[in-house]
Amino acid sequence: MCKEPPDSDNIPTSFDRWLTRRGLQGNPFEKRNAEHDEDLTCYFVDVSGFDELLHLAEPCVVFTKRGCGKTAQRQMLAAQCRPLSRNGSMLAVTYTYSGFEHALESASNDVRQLRSSHHVRVLLRLGLSTLMSVASYDPDVHNKLASPGVASRLVAYVARFAPHLRDGANAGISSSLDDLSSLELMEGFAGLVKDAGLESCMVLVDGLDEFPRTADDPVQATAFLAPLLGTLALIECPGWVFKFFLPQELEPNLRACKWFRADRLYFFHISWSESALQALISHRLVYFSEREHPYQDLAQLCEEQLGQVINSELVALAEGSPRAALTLADKLFRSHCRQSAPPELIALDTWEQVKTYWLAHREDFMAEDSSLAISGQGLKPEAGPAEETATRPVLIFDMEKRLLWLGDNDITGKDQPTRLPRVGVPLRVSG
Repeated sequence: MCKEPPDSDNIPTSFDRWLTRRGLQGNPFEKRNAEHDEDLTCYFVDVSGFDELLHLAEPCVVFTKRGCGKTAQRQMLAAQCRPLSRNGSMLAVTYTYSGFEHALESASNDVRQLRSSHHVRVLLRLGLSTLMSVASYDPDVHNKLASPGVASRLVAYVARFAPHLRDGANAGISSSLDDLSSLELMEGFAGLVKDAGLESCMVLVDGLDEFPRTADDPVQATAFLAPLLGTLALIECPGWVFKFFLPQELEPNLRACKWFRADRLYFFHISWSESALQALISHRLVYFSEREHPYQDLAQLCEEQLGQVINSELVALAEGSPRAALTLADKLFRSHCRQSAPPELIALDTWEQVKTYWLAHREDFMAEDSSLAISGQGLKPEAGPAEETATRPVLIFDMEKRLLWLGDNDITGKDQPTRLPRVGVPLRVSG
């Protein structure tokens, strides 16, 4: 009897074998797009006051260059909220690619006809879908939404804004919300969220620089945002918290608009220092290490000659871009493993080849990484809350004190971990 041919996808490559020999569980630098990175919460680096961004109830605008962490910030906020965190007090509504499409479709695909009501309609559709997702796994939320006085209002909202969620028993019920304004509709939904036992609804607006109608077109992007970002009554509505993640090149256009009320908004600008980029590489290496003493920098995987320069040269070549830093580290590993039997340590010649190729093709690399369009609601709720998907020790990095922790252990250049109180911003949501 013939044996079945081996599954080629499961045959270890020279790259896989090298990673295993070096005590790494997978490639630390393979995932460079936060949209699809379920481990992000375990090695996120805070460079822009994440705690303040999380807790501010006023509308916030985050500006940064492409590839510098807008989506990572947004994913980390979502990880603190329902449905990703079962203990979250807020409901996260991610307003991205598919939501933008719905808004434009309702405005006859003409951004000039877009009104605040179109945005509100989509936000309520997304909010209802997310709220019902929470109710599907949380009996307490389900029971509160099914209680007298709440259920009838929920059915009315579903009938008006999310008819696809109706069950057979409610299929024939019409909405009673036709006479309400956009603000009244948002206030009503905020009431439903509170009746469900949650504090508020956090709206995360992200991806305009990757949406075809607004990408690389600040005028179109500004016109798309105006009906929402320019309507203070909506973005300051009690029970709603708005966070806008926008490309840096859009800021001058917005500030030139009379409707843009900078005095009523909180601003965050994400920028990466060389030390922050080094922390990014370090976090990834620590998280993927299977050794008793985790790797903390690339030099530990390189021959001595390369080890003396790799950390400083890589972050300098990345020019403040975390995506570029991760791409360079990934190319270094892959170039080393092109050999049929790659040596244990990476040689200086390999890095010189990567540098030469990078300088000639940097824009191609960055365009390839950023071409993954934003779609859906980000991290899949089906995977469970963040505390269930991230089972390895939590990484904590104190940028000011330059301390790196793995769980409760201080691993900042020490041979033996020392048990000390935790300092800094936790990088994973715990239950």
